[in-house]
Amino acid sequence: MADPVTLSLVGASTMLGVAGSISEGEAAQKSARFKAKTQRAAGSHKAYEAGREGEILESNARAAMAAGGGSTTDAGATKVIGDIGAQSSYNALAALYEGETGADISLYEGETKKQASKTRALTTLLSGGAGIYKAYKG
Repeated sequence: MADPVTLSLVGASTMLGVAGSISEGEAAQKSARFKAKTQRAAGSHKAYEAGREGEILESNARAAMAAGGGSTTDAGATKVIGDIGAQSSYNALAALYEGETGADISLYEGETKKQASKTRALTTLLSGGAGIYKAYKG
């Protein structure tokens, strides 16, 4: 039979390992949530910029048509301006999608790391329990 100090030290070491594993997983998940917020914000900003660039292109196209003596309301002009608007809308939606997809991936990775840390904590607990039993049996 082992002395009480050895048993206490093995038990304390085990509990510290368990707590450390759990804390590591929670920190990874918290970091992933922050990263996801950042990715969503970046996607929103890119979408805003894509829309703004589209508006500028449309305005420049109208100005160029008018400066050239053409009409900005005939069928050809309307199609060109419509195509610019459609492309800028697509670019904005693609930027939002990119931000959301990146955020979803980050959240998934955070959850996976948290689950892995729980598994590590359980493994540490079982290993420590075996160590305590071995020390007790001596």
